[in-house]
Amino acid sequence: MESVIQAVEVTKIYQGKIKALDKVTIEVKQGEIFALLGLNGAGKTTLMKILLSLTRPTSGSVYIFGAPVSEGRWKGKIGYLPELFRVPDDWRVDEVVKFLGALSDLKGEKLKERVKFVLETVDLYEERKRKVKTLSKGMMLRLGLAQALVHNPEILFLDEPTEGLDPMGRMKIRKLLLDLKSKGVTIFLNSHLLSEVEILADRIGILHNGKLIISGTLSEVMPRDEKYKVELSVESGKEESLRSSLSKFNFSQDGLNFVVIVEGMNALNEVLGIARNFSSEVKLIAPLRNTLEDVFISYIKGVQ
Repeated sequence: MESVIQAVEVTKIYQGKIKALDKVTIEVKQGEIFALLGLNGAGKTTLMKILLSLTRPTSGSVYIFGAPVSEGRWKGKIGYLPELFRVPDDWRVDEVVKFLGALSDLKGEKLKERVKFVLETVDLYEERKRKVKTLSKGMMLRLGLAQALVHNPEILFLDEPTEGLDPMGRMKIRKLLLDLKSKGVTIFLNSHLLSEVEILADRIGILHNGKLIISGTLSEVMPRDEKYKVELSVESGKEESLRSSLSKFNFSQDGLNFVVIVEGMNALNEVLGIARNFSSEVKLIAPLRNTLEDVFISYIKGVQ
């Protein structure tokens, strides 16, 4: 696949001493969803603004569709939803999208058709005459997506697109983004909601203190599952001896039933050997799946 976003050793220093980004290099392929993760202050929004040419890097290069971002050839092909999307409270929903569509050189019947289409896409068409000040947070976010989509962009930049939404709202946005991806739209997003990223993203990057500490597909970034959950039950009278034999492991006990968490095949085999020695019934052996949150925390802790 062709690369449509490239940042090469991008550094950003504020006030001559605050290093917001430190030689960050990323590449995003056409038609994929790339998620940038990081704690507050990691530099995610700064990087997005540099990619959008809203601020300049101190050093390094940025390319959109293979051309330097400074040339501005890409402007009609990109949609952007900032973290804090704000428009006048007294404007109507359709007025917002129409105005911002006109700024993208849409006119006449084409503009009218696109306004209708994107409002239907984000499930706001029936609310098109409502004033902005009456919208819920979820509606406001969908309005922001509508304006980002009105000119049919090839790349979509989203800064915290599901922040603060309820589960139903997140599901609607997720469905919309996956539908856009299926149509070939490239999506670059910043997010704190790791469970959503795990569902959506083709590739991720983790930014910490301005440095990109890991980047790749989920399968490349997330290690194989090595932890296992073992559920045992033992005959009455043997529970104290079994508890003593399991003392080196992480386990819990409920009467004659034990739940043991082990890491690695050697530990698993050791626990199963103990179970055989006590004639215990093994009710369950199950791998414990690593979540993206587990992986994220492990990478962050690893560089602190």
